[in-house]
Amino acid sequence: MNHKSLSALILLGCVASVYADRIVTPTIINRSQGRDAALKVAGLSDKVHLYDEGNYVNLDGTVEYARSFRGDRLAECLFGDDLCNGKTITIQGSDVSNRKSHAWLADYFYLAPDYDSSFCIDPQIQTALVNLDLYVGLDNWMEGLYFRVHGPVTWTRWDLNFNEKCDQDFTGSFREGYFNPQGMTNDQLLNTFGDYACGGAPLATPGVLSGGTSGNLIDTGVSFQGLNYAKMSRESRSRTGFADLRFELGYNMLQEDDYHFGLNVQVAAPTGNRREAEFAFDATIGNGNHWEVGGGLTAHYTFWRAQAEDKSFGLYIDANLTHINNGKEQRTFDLCGRPNSRYMLAEKMGKPVNFLRAGDTTASAGSTTVPVAQFKGVFAPVANLTTLDVDVRASIQADVAIMANFTCNNWGFDLGYDFWVRSCEKIGLPDRPTSDCCPSLCTDPRDSWALKGDAAVYGFITAASDPLQVDNPVALSATQCAATIHKGTNAAANVEDCTGNDVLQNCGITNPKFAYGRGTTVAAALPAADQLLVHTPGTTFTDDAIKTSLEPKFINCCDINLQETKGVSHKVFGNINYTWELENWSPYFGVGAAAEFGGNSSDGCQSSGPECCTSCETGNCSNKPSCCNDCLKCSVSQWQVWLKGGINFN
Repeated sequence: MNHKSLSALILLGCVASVYADRIVTPTIINRSQGRDAALKVAGLSDKVHLYDEGNYVNLDGTVEYARSFRGDRLAECLFGDDLCNGKTITIQGSDVSNRKSHAWLADYFYLAPDYDSSFCIDPQIQTALVNLDLYVGLDNWMEGLYFRVHGPVTWTRWDLNFNEKCDQDFTGSFREGYFNPQGMTNDQLLNTFGDYACGGAPLATPGVLSGGTSGNLIDTGVSFQGLNYAKMSRESRSRTGFADLRFELGYNMLQEDDYHFGLNVQVAAPTGNRREAEFAFDATIGNGNHWEVGGGLTAHYTFWRAQAEDKSFGLYIDANLTHINNGKEQRTFDLCGRPNSRYMLAEKMGKPVNFLRAGDTTASAGSTTVPVAQFKGVFAPVANLTTLDVDVRASIQADVAIMANFTCNNWGFDLGYDFWVRSCEKIGLPDRPTSDCCPSLCTDPRDSWALKGDAAVYGFITAASDPLQVDNPVALSATQCAATIHKGTNAAANVEDCTGNDVLQNCGITNPKFAYGRGTTVAAALPAADQLLVHTPGTTFTDDAIKTSLEPKFINCCDINLQETKGVSHKVFGNINYTWELENWSPYFGVGAAAEFGGNSSDGCQSSGPECCTSCETGNCSNKPSCCNDCLKCSVSQWQVWLKGGINFN
């Protein structure tokens, strides 16, 4: 098999490995606690939009408790097809035989290569709020004019309900060259996936002697970054604050005792919290700290009224349409075409390239080339590189409540339906330099990042070449463009050039060439004796020649999938209240409940072709490949109960 064919095979593998996975979102976007038309109209059929009452005031308060259900659907939004039974993700190391196709590769999480376990999640959101609502009718100033302000003081707790087995003991270690020159012994690794998910990482390993007695000629020490973003907390996350403060100024252009029709303008002030990306399932109050502007429509019609006017039946509508203005949020993203790749492992690449060359032949002197970059001793979770401050907006948010009311003496009975929808959000990178496509992923122009996969990052010298001595490690330029959260590409490689059958030969890397190590005297043609080999613990060497990438394939800002989401829900609600009729003022009190059913994508979008694993190399983000044109629909389902009371007076 020639090397052009081999490269084509690797690229084809890159395409195939990302073709069938469902898209996911690393961030759950919930409906704001302050955007609830059902709560806005329930119990108020005869308290607001009154005819011929002059100036009057209605002041009410609601104490509500809500809890989400259908946690498996939220889990699916976060992790997609990798879930088993809707709640479980399997974690297996590279040494586990017969690995499951959707198991995450434990090596990425600094876990032992024989690690074989799983974790479970069952996301749940609890909310308690006190909603305050002030309505002022201004008929004495202008007939039909009114003003309204409302918003909830909110406490919310988001719990991923993360659980894993913690009584297991795995004894595996990583061989020399896989992470560092010396190998990673079991006691240096993390014990559980939960340790990684909370930000844990192994201690840095020191460098080793790189040349005779002259000391460390190059730095072979390796450091391991912990997960800084998209963490999975073992504990719940809670927050207290004031959700969006909403203002309405409206005019009822048609108004009688039995009907009214009016329009209003609305503004929502961003009193909630700005979304941050440290945790994968973090408590949010309000709409993410965005301004909203828009308008609304209110109307009612009384179809029947008893002759004694002590009974009536009518239909009420409250429709709201707003634009969620542009605002900054911190989001973590996956790489394009690779769901859950935020938890994969990246390696830092850079210059200068020390003692490394790449060539074609293993038999005799051949032509070799210096790769453009080399491993620089740093590993980082992809999430640390794909967390960005972005501009987010949504063109349209609609919240429409239709309610039937039956009034009998002082009792009111409400039954209604609420429809909420938020159009697909628009995400953009703010303040992007025109000359640099990747301001956040590649902050230092001398350094780049690449996917490690299951590649070895060091080869070992077999023939002394001053100042290098036998057994000295040389950092490679090996990268794996086709790696996924499930596996690297070395384990899947089946090519003629890997006669040693050792996965650390790097036969599945991107653009594979044989690696050569050479000291200060560098020639274009190197003898086969200068080939770098795989090191075998406890012995000198195997006969397996190791490969490196020429050229390495980097990831950059244009590979980041700025996944956008939308929301939709359907709610049914009911309320019963009683009103005391007193002189000039009318206190009232009621109870209500609702069930909201969030819509979720039933068949997730899939990646669309080979462009999903290639970076844009022009430096122009307008050429970013589109791996999936679909906007992921993900919404929270919840039930609500409330107590609502107030005073109406003029």
